[in-house]
Amino acid sequence: MRTVATKERKRGESIALFFSSLCVMLLIVPTLGMKRHLALYAMFMLLVMRYPLRWRPLWSLTKSSQFFCVLAFALGVYKFGVKWKYNFSVLLPAFPEQSFSFAIIAGLILAFLGSFFISSLIAEFIEPLSQSPTPPNVSKASSTSNPFRKSDIVICLLMAVLVITLCNMCSFLYYTNPWVSPGCYHTVGKSLWSGLLPYRDLYEHKGPLIYALHSLATLFSYRSFTGVYFLLIPFAFFFFYYSRKTIRLFTNKPLDPWFPVVCGGVYALKCYYRGDSAEEMFLPFMAYSLYVAFRYILSGQPFSKSSGVAIGVCVGVVLWTKFNLMVFYLPWFAFLMFDMMRRGCLNHFILLCKYAFLGLLAVTVPIILFYAIAGALPDLLKVYFGDNLMLYINDHPGGVQMDGNQCFLENLWNNLVGCISDNTVLFVMTILGLCGLLKVSKRCFLLMTLSVLTMVIIVVVRPVVFVYYPFILAVFVPMSVVPLTHITLDSRTLLSPWLSNRIVRYALTGVGACMMIFGSDNLQFTSLRKEDYVQYRFSETILKEKEKDATLMNYHCQDQGLFAVTGILPSNRFYCDFNIDAPGKHDDQERVVREKLVDFVIMDNPIDSLPGYCVVDSMRSLFYKDGNGEGKMFYLLKRE
Repeated sequence: MRTVATKERKRGESIALFFSSLCVMLLIVPTLGMKRHLALYAMFMLLVMRYPLRWRPLWSLTKSSQFFCVLAFALGVYKFGVKWKYNFSVLLPAFPEQSFSFAIIAGLILAFLGSFFISSLIAEFIEPLSQSPTPPNVSKASSTSNPFRKSDIVICLLMAVLVITLCNMCSFLYYTNPWVSPGCYHTVGKSLWSGLLPYRDLYEHKGPLIYALHSLATLFSYRSFTGVYFLLIPFAFFFFYYSRKTIRLFTNKPLDPWFPVVCGGVYALKCYYRGDSAEEMFLPFMAYSLYVAFRYILSGQPFSKSSGVAIGVCVGVVLWTKFNLMVFYLPWFAFLMFDMMRRGCLNHFILLCKYAFLGLLAVTVPIILFYAIAGALPDLLKVYFGDNLMLYINDHPGGVQMDGNQCFLENLWNNLVGCISDNTVLFVMTILGLCGLLKVSKRCFLLMTLSVLTMVIIVVVRPVVFVYYPFILAVFVPMSVVPLTHITLDSRTLLSPWLSNRIVRYALTGVGACMMIFGSDNLQFTSLRKEDYVQYRFSETILKEKEKDATLMNYHCQDQGLFAVTGILPSNRFYCDFNIDAPGKHDDQERVVREKLVDFVIMDNPIDSLPGYCVVDSMRSLFYKDGNGEGKMFYLLKRE
C-alpha cells in the first residue's frame, strides 16, 4: 500500500509540474507585456490564498519541483528588475528612475509568490490523486444539492445583454462595425432578399448559414448592425447557459463572483476583436457539446435521442458556417467511442452516431435543396469547399507553402508564440480549467485536453493567424471557474468568511464583471463621432453626388462596410477583395473599372490615378494601420 501511495504521489507531482511548467513558459514569452505579467502574478497571489495551512517548504520538494520554483523566482527578478526601466515606464509613466531598489524588491516579492504558487499547486495535486476520488458520486451530489435554478437563467441573460452591448461594435453604442467580416456578412445577407446568392452571384468563402442569419438581421436594420446586435444576444446567452450548467456538474458551491467575471471577461479578450465573428457564433454549440459529454462521463447514462440529434445539429451548424472548425468534434467522438468500448456498450455509441446523423441531415438537407433548386449547388460546393481547401493558403506567400520543412516549423512556432503573447489570459484560464478538471475527473480532463490541443493546432497551423482566430478557445475558459470557486470559498481560505456573505459576493460580482468587461479595447471607440468613421464620411459624399441608384465597388481592398451603411447592393460578383486568390477575381474588377460599370470605387492603394475615375474624398481610418503604424488611407473615386 505504501508503494502504491508513493507511486500516486510521484505521478501527481509529475502532472502538476507539467502544468506548472506551462505557466512558467507563459512568463518567458519575449513579447509578454508588463500589464499581462502583473495579471499573471495577481492570479498567483489569489491562488496562494487557498493554501495558508498546506504550503510545503521548498527544500522538501523534489529536484524538479525546486527547479521550477527557482525558475519562477528568477523570471520575476528579470522581468521586474533587469527590465525595470521599460516595464515601469509603461505601467507608471511617473515612476522615478532612481528607485531601482524598489523595482528589485517588488520583483523579489512577486517572484516568491510565483514560486509559492507552484509549490502549493504541487501539494494540492498530490493528495487528491492518492485518495482515488469517485467522480460520479461527486457529480451526483453536486447536481442534486445545487440544481440549475431560474435565477441562473436571469444571470445568463443579463450577462449576455451587458457584454454584447459594451464589447460588440454591432451594439447601439457604436455607429457601425468597421471590421471587414461583419461588413461582408451584412452585404451578402441583405442581397439574399434581392435574389443575389452567395457563391454564384456574389463571391464569398464563409458558409451559407452565417449569411442566412445576417439576412434575418437586415430585416430589422437594413443600413446598420442593430439587427445583428439583437441576433448575437441569444448566442451569448446560450454560451453562458450551457457553460454554467457544465460548471454545476463539478461543484455545488456558489458560482459568484467568478462566473460573471470569467465568462464576461471572455468578450473583453483581444481576440474577440470587433465582434460578430463566426467563432463567436460557435461558442454556444461547442459549450453544449462539452456539457453533454461531461454529463455522460460523470453519470455513465447513455445519450438520449434528443441529445444525439442536438449534437448532430451542432455539427451541421459548424459544417455549414466554417467547416475547418469541425475538428473540434474529432476528439469528441473518438473519446466517447473508446470510452463506450471500455464500458462494453459500443451499441450506445452507434445509436449516438445514428441520432447525430439525423441532426446533421436536418441542417444539411434544406441547404442542399435550396441551392439545388436555385441552380447554384455547383457554385456552393466549388467555392465553399474547393476554394477554401485549395486557394486560401496561396493568398499568403511566405507561410506554410514555402519550400522546406524548416519554414513550416518556423511559421508554426511564430504563430504559437504570437497567439500566447496576445492572448495570455485566455491560455492561462484554459490551463487553470484543466487543472480543476484533473482533481475531479481524469476522463473529463483527458477529453478537454484533447479538445484544447486540437483547437490550438487548427489555429496555429496556418500561414497567417488573424487576431480573431484564437477566440474559438474561449469555449474552454469557463471551466476555470471550478478551481477558482473551490480556491476562494474553501473553509480554510482567508476570503471564505467574506465570500460566504451573499451581499459581498454580489458586490464583488458587479465590480469584477465591470472591471473585466470595461477592459475591452472597443470601448475606446464609444466616444467617436459619426464623421470619424470612413464609412459615414464616404456615404455622405456618395449620397450627395448621386442620391439614387448609385453603384459601388471595393477595388483591390476588402469590404469596408459602405454597402451596409449606404444600403447599396453589389453590382458585380467580386464586389471586394478576399483572402482567397480566386480565379477571375482581378480580371472581374479590372473589367468593371475599364468599362466604368460602377459609379464609385473605394481603394486603399495610393494610386495617382485610375483611368476614368477621379478622387472625390479621402480619409485615414482609425481602425486599420498601414506599414508605418499610421491610420490606413482610404480613397473614394467617382466616375468621370
